[in-house]
Amino acid sequence: NNSVTTSLSLVAPAPKVSILFDKVDEAFMNTFSIECSVKALFGSAVSTVVVWRRLSDNVTMLNGIERVVSVETLRNASYVEQTLTFNKSVLEDSDEYRCEASNSFGTDELTVVLNVTADPPQIVSLF
Repeated sequence: NNSVTTSLSLVAPAPKVSILFDKVDEAFMNTFSIECSVKALFGSAVSTVVVWRRLSDNVTMLNGIERVVSVETLRNASYVEQTLTFNKSVLEDSDEYRCEASNSFGTDELTVVLNVTADPPQIVSLF
C-alpha cells in the first residue's frame, strides 16, 4: 500500500502601504484628508489591520478624537484605503502621522509630515 501525503500552505504577502505624499502643507482652519492605501490579502483567511498613528504621542487616530472627523475605510479582497480627515485644522495638528498595516505575514508603515500654516496677522486700519 503506497500512500502519499501532500500538504498545502497558504502563503500570502505581507501588507504594502502607500501614501501619495510624504509631506502635506495645509492652511489653518481647513478641512482636509490624507489617504493611505494598503495592498494585502483581506478576508477570512488573513486578518490585516490598518491604523493611523500620531507619532509625537503615539495616539491611534480614531473617529471623534480631537479634530479628526473620520477615519474611513474602504476595502475589497486585495486592498484597503483608509482616509484620515481633519476638521478645521489648527497649528497643533502639525505632526508626523504614520499609516501602519500588519497581518500574520508581516508589517509595513509609511509616515507623512503634516504642516499646518497660518498667515501672519495684518493691520487693516489704525482707526
